[in-house]
Amino acid sequence: MGKGKSSSRLGISLGGEALQVAEVQHAGDRSEILGLTTVPLEQPFSFRTISNEDAQADIATLLRQAVDDAGMNATEAVLSIDSTMALVKRLPFDASLKTKEITHHVPWELQQYLLSPLEDYVFDFQKFTMVNGDKVPHFIMVAVKKPIIETVKHIAEMAELKASVVDVDILAAVNAFEVSYSVPVGEYSALVEVGETKLNFVFLNGHNFIGHHPVYVEDATDMDEMAKEISRSLRLFASDFLTEDSKRQFDRVYLYRPADWHNLDDLMGAASLASAEILNPLAAIPVSVEVEEAVDLTEDQSHFTEAIGLGLRR
Repeated sequence: MGKGKSSSRLGISLGGEALQVAEVQHAGDRSEILGLTTVPLEQPFSFRTISNEDAQADIATLLRQAVDDAGMNATEAVLSIDSTMALVKRLPFDASLKTKEITHHVPWELQQYLLSPLEDYVFDFQKFTMVNGDKVPHFIMVAVKKPIIETVKHIAEMAELKASVVDVDILAAVNAFEVSYSVPVGEYSALVEVGETKLNFVFLNGHNFIGHHPVYVEDATDMDEMAKEISRSLRLFASDFLTEDSKRQFDRVYLYRPADWHNLDDLMGAASLASAEILNPLAAIPVSVEVEEAVDLTEDQSHFTEAIGLGLRR
């Protein structure tokens, strides 16, 4: 990379059946991927992990070992949790409101959706007034129960890492997509995370997050059934999230993070998704020589989407 002060951090995706870790170095406005590694989890991070100290210790041990085995040196980490463990809402606001006014407004908005008192949560928001050159005043607010955040930080601490940020998996995927793909406002995309028992749909207008929805799949080992569910859900969500009269379907569909038994090419064929492709989180980000030697970049690397999106956060 070029001269100048540089720093590196780890992006760690805790959700799903495996840990994915990406080490990303930042220098000025450039980023480079220094390392990628993945390790299966016998007990994936879930609500049950919060009350199970042994499970926390197991994840921390596997994480530390994976980082060491991959030769990663960063100690600062950004970790993600599954979106089902968080509240994520996109809401419009009056463009005349100042950031301070929105800050006072967010707690009120949150209380309309939360089942427990506000003090039980850690929450944050990000304001957007311009996306891809188009004025779209809105904010995305995220709320997570405090014990979940504390557990993630404790796992990082046991792994001798410092959790600087705890994010949500779907927003990490959006971050990776935004860096990797140039998409204009008015082009609608659906990012589809294909997991063991769940499909996670994220919807974008350009790079603008407009919503998400999980779909649980009963017969997840049957590729034809999985393909039918993807097609059916996309048709259903198109009517919910595409507000332009001329739009009847998403312009592009990007599949990512397959479970071990999934082949995304076969899945797209079975679902007859002519506008679909496998999301490539490495499409526009340089990688180190070590990554080139360790990873077959011609193969599907979409399972690193969230980890790379986390590592890219500044």
